[in-house]
Amino acid sequence: MEWKGDRAAHVVAFARRLADNAAGPAKIAVAVAPRLLARLTPLPEGENRPPPPLGEGVWKDTYVDLNALAGGEWRGLFTGRSMRPQYGRLPLADVLADFPVALLVNTSE
Repeated sequence: MEWKGDRAAHVVAFARRLADNAAGPAKIAVAVAPRLLARLTPLPEGENRPPPPLGEGVWKDTYVDLNALAGGEWRGLFTGRSMRPQYGRLPLADVLADFPVALLVNTSE
């Protein structure tokens, strides 16, 4: 998967598709994890650990284009949070808003 934006070099992700069958359309899972954290969230002066890589302050304008995978809504399995891409783009600030890794599944086409 290709991420775009200021912090695209700091994320790794991959997708897996379960083929269409009689039960319905294909299901897709997307695993997302941050990388190169020392550069992404440096240790603040006077602190003994860096802040977690969460939210818009860290991820800025970074997003993934999901048009090639599936439309509709996505749900984070670790948080239960539902997300709907805008123009096929899903911001990483939304994906990693509450937890530092994500496993997303498409919930609708």
